Amino acid sequence: MHACLNVDEIVRLIASELVASGAKATAAILACCCKSFEDPVLDALWETQDRLRPLLKSFPEDVWNEGGCTVSA
Repeated sequence: MHACLNVDEIVRLIASELVASGAKATAAILACCCKSFEDPVLDALWETQDRLRPLLKSFPEDVWNEGGCTVSA
């Protein structure tokens, strides 16, 4: 890995730019492949969340109902 990617500010800038440009899937793949990108990418992705639906969809399908937005325990 290039030495400049050891600087946290640079990694966070790259992660923010990827997420802001709409390349969220690319950013997520990068976070899965490189440990130094994991926290900056996750932080950038969480900053852009404006709804709870993506979070609820991460639960098993029998827990949520998209039509009525019902969540069962």
